[in-house]
Amino acid sequence: MVKHLVCVCALVFLVGCGSNNAQEKAQEFPQQPQQDVNYIEQGMKALAQKNPVSAVQNFDLAIQQDPKNVDKYVTVGEIYLMLKNYQKTEKIIAAAITLDPTRGELYYLLATTEMLLGKKAEAIDAAKKSVYLFSQKKDEERTKRAAVLLRSLMEPAPAAPVSASAN
Repeated sequence: MVKHLVCVCALVFLVGCGSNNAQEKAQEFPQQPQQDVNYIEQGMKALAQKNPVSAVQNFDLAIQQDPKNVDKYVTVGEIYLMLKNYQKTEKIIAAAITLDPTRGELYYLLATTEMLLGKKAEAIDAAKKSVYLFSQKKDEERTKRAAVLLRSLMEPAPAAPVSASAN
């Protein structure tokens, strides 16, 4: 009887430990995307539920699901930009540019991100490319918008106000 009790206790202990081990392995090996799941939509729902960790996981899965779909990179990049995760935005948009270097919107997003990261020279270069690409595609509205961004980047920073010293 004692042997059976010891075996049952050991089994319960092993089963309990096994579930934690499975969770650890799931964290070590991220979930693989499934083709029929809309991870962008799930990520947006997670954001609405104030669960940014799940949202980020879903956005990353969206790109893994279809790694050559530049539109997903744009969507995910814009979401990271809204979340003020500029480093992640920069990384996502740079990856999209390697897939399709002819899309002006990618350079526009990169210029905006670089500006927010304080990388003025890189932002100017990206803005110039976006103006060029939009103008090549005869997209007047986007060309104007990119030109406004470029002009704002090239303007000298306003001088700091001089405070009057008390005498």
